[in-house]
Amino acid sequence: MLRPLNADPTVEIERTETPSRRGFLGTLTKAALGIVAGAAYLTRGTAYAYQYGCCNLAKPSSNGYCAYNCWRLEGYYERSWTCLEGASTVYTCFECTTGSTCWQGSFYCSDYWVN
Repeated sequence: MLRPLNADPTVEIERTETPSRRGFLGTLTKAALGIVAGAAYLTRGTAYAYQYGCCNLAKPSSNGYCAYNCWRLEGYYERSWTCLEGASTVYTCFECTTGSTCWQGSFYCSDYWVN
């Protein structure tokens, strides 16, 4: 006959409940939120908070300074694009940035004008 090792009749074994579906879904939801938050942190970008017409700019308008003086700043380049608001209002938008496009790099100033 087999005897259990260290069988002590005074030791009580606590019985745990099997996990419920609600507990499992709660844990799964928390894990999913953690993954989404981590992905959002890793893919964060520049928030373009200044909008003039159809121009979404990184900095507030410099009232012409940026468009005419960006070339004087070492390492910065003028990046510009045009956009159409409504049926006939054309905007020219400028960013003075270290990036290779209008949407990248460190931004020094921004500007726009209506053509």
